[in-house]
This record gives sequence, C-alpha cells and structure tokens, in this order.
Amino acid sequence: MDPKVDSEFVENTEGEDEDRQQKLKTKWAALEALVGSEKRLRLIAEGLVQHFERRLEGMDGKAMVVCMSRRNCVNVDNEFIRLRPDGASVSDDHIEAEKKHW
Repeated sequence: MDPKVDSEFVENTEGEDEDRQQKLKTKWAALEALVGSEKRLRLIAEGLVQHFERRLEGMDGKAMVVCMSRRNCVNVDNEFIRLRPDGASVSDDHIEAEKKHW
C-alpha cells in the first residue's frame, strides 16, 4: 500500500486493535478486487465512452473519471485506449513532465 494511504488508514482506524485493522484492510482489498473486475471495468468504460461521444455531438467538453484505486484507474484507462486507440494521445514526454510537476 502507498505510505500516505497507510498513514491515513491508521489515522482513520485509530483506536481499533491491530486484528480489526487487518480485517478492515482485507475487506477493502476484497471490495477493490470485486469492483475492479475486468468485466465490470470493461462495461463501465464502454458505457462512459458511448455516453461521452453522444454528449460531444451536442457540445464540447471534458470528462474525469475517479476510481477507488490506482489499479482500477489504470485498468479503466487501458480499456479507454483499447476502445479508442486514437484518443490516447498523451506522449511519454508529457507524462514525464507531469510526474515532475507532482
């Protein structure tokens, strides 16, 4: 887990014994895996692409997707790329510049 997430988890579960904290981590991991199943993320990505493309017929705009984990975000992004490879126009140079910004 990300050190920041770990510290936030500990802060939010302060007062819980270690056994309870471990059970909560296990439960979260199971939920994240269920929510992030390949089939589910594929259906969500397909629905979002269809919705956004219909919306663009009437007006310009942008979209943002928020997921419950980085893993799920990466997998949704991969689905977007699979569905619309021409839309994946961010260059490696742009990604590296963004990393430096953060």
